[in-house]
Amino acid sequence: MDVLDRQHLEIKRRHKNLRTAIVEGLGMDQIVACAKDLIDVTIGHFKSEEGAMEENKFQGLSAHKLLHAEMLESVKKIWSDLERRKISNAMELMKFFDERLVFHLEQEDIMFERELRTRM
Repeated sequence: MDVLDRQHLEIKRRHKNLRTAIVEGLGMDQIVACAKDLIDVTIGHFKSEEGAMEENKFQGLSAHKLLHAEMLESVKKIWSDLERRKISNAMELMKFFDERLVFHLEQEDIMFERELRTRM
């Protein structure tokens, strides 16, 4: 459980780094690097979380995997254009992480966390 909490904090830290790169106009190279870093950490978290869910026989695993897959598909579409150095896609990625991923971390992951707490 602590691992997932640390991962959530790390995603939020990387999200903040991307926001800073965009707001402070640090250039497309830095924006792309921060975006890639954020995406990589998020993908790693999803894999780790799904592994923990499998290990703990979480009943909502299939639905949660589907949520992850849908989010990753959205990110891939945005990323393909961002790699071509389109600043509008950096903003779109920020919006996605601001809205969808934050909601996922703070709301949808709660069901699994609550189940884990009841087992302790």
